Amino acid sequence: MTTLLPFLLLAAAAGALFVEAALLRRRVSSLPVRIHVNGTRGKSSVVRYITAGLRSAGIRTVSKVTGVVPTYSSLTGEDSVIRRFGPARVQEQFMALRRAAAEGAGAAVIECMSLQPEYQELEARWLRPTVSVLTNVRDDHREVMGETEQERIRSLTSAVQPGVTVVTGEERLLDALHAAVRVRGARLVSAPLHNGAGTDTAAQRNIGIAVAACSAAGFPAEKVLPGILQEAERDRLRRLHRATGGSTSLFIDVFEANDVESTAERFAAERRSAPYRSVTIILNTRHDRPVRTADFVRWILTLGTEVRSVVLSGTHSAAAERMLRSGRCRAFVVRCEPDEWSEVRGEAVPVGGERMIVGVGNIAGAGHRWRSVFSGGPA
Repeated sequence: MTTLLPFLLLAAAAGALFVEAALLRRRVSSLPVRIHVNGTRGKSSVVRYITAGLRSAGIRTVSKVTGVVPTYSSLTGEDSVIRRFGPARVQEQFMALRRAAAEGAGAAVIECMSLQPEYQELEARWLRPTVSVLTNVRDDHREVMGETEQERIRSLTSAVQPGVTVVTGEERLLDALHAAVRVRGARLVSAPLHNGAGTDTAAQRNIGIAVAACSAAGFPAEKVLPGILQEAERDRLRRLHRATGGSTSLFIDVFEANDVESTAERFAAERRSAPYRSVTIILNTRHDRPVRTADFVRWILTLGTEVRSVVLSGTHSAAAERMLRSGRCRAFVVRCEPDEWSEVRGEAVPVGGERMIVGVGNIAGAGHRWRSVFSGGPA
């Protein structure tokens, strides 16, 4: 009997896993609409927009974003932060699906949380999405996604399941995406920009993606658009913080846009809509993202005299300062953490006149504290 015990335990464990897998498949099947949102940038915003659109159409919808703070949104719209003990694990997605089924949801909108292609595929295989979203293909996480555009396309399309409709806002690599999705037995739909969303191209694109995803799920634009637009406006206000103190300031929170292309797009849009005379860039850095630091420094150097000052924070700020100075940056450059802002503000931002402060680079680490500096009190 003693010699049989390990085999009995193994059989019991295998049986438990089989039962759990069967239960999960049943719970997933109870959700008529399942939308999986993948891509480089804008995933969390698109999840929120699709969720708002479906709710506007009268669909009982839950959602989960991974983003900066993993959050589950219940049928009532109540958000609850998902507490992690240790590194993120794909089982987190399965727990969200179980909760959605237990609530009796009619739709679940889930942000892809995996970077590795095999885990992306695992997520999608269990979710069995009725609609997939691939927001865009940008240069980020090269160590996992690959160095070339083709490698990044292969990585992101690994989550595409046969027979599914894939909605994308990608424009530049559309032909390559069509080919990659077709190989996986799926169909690609290009989402047009929503031109009524103002000057922010990223917002126009994300709204367009959300409308197209809802349409692919069977819900017409006229029913979902009101909710999507309301959520987009809330999203815009979350990113902008205004303060006065002898001058007018606008803080633009772009910390979550980890790549230069997305950041530059947002910066250009805000400059067009609010051509402030003085621009300060806060670059929050990470020592484990040295390539990203170099990319942002190169971008800042291209802006020339448009930027009056650059504030550096985070664990790679010394290297960023060396790069800026060796590149003969003409702006005032200072290393400063959020709790030291009041000490350098007068040097970094001139008193009087209108000013724009832009937070870029990384949200991790000091990015959250920078955000609280401007949302919680005057700049």
